[in-house]
Amino acid sequence: MKKHTLKIKSDLHEIAEVERFVEDICDYYNLYNSYFGNIMVAVTEAVENAIVHGNLQDKDKFVLIHFDFSQKGIKFTIEDQGVGFDY
Repeated sequence: MKKHTLKIKSDLHEIAEVERFVEDICDYYNLYNSYFGNIMVAVTEAVENAIVHGNLQDKDKFVLIHFDFSQKGIKFTIEDQGVGFDY
């Protein structure tokens, strides 16, 4: 498992699926020391923000959670279908 993606509906009830996704990744890479809690909070908060603020809880839209593992470390990327903003 080097790269993996989870696609969920913009529904806060889907957070349980995201938690299982993170747990599976942490199991596979043995990340259950001090990193697990931080990873779980960061990913679930980012997904909640994508659902609520990005997709405005429109259940016809999706959120993608990408995971990538490399020699530099692990990376989660969260994508929503919102209009975005000019930062």
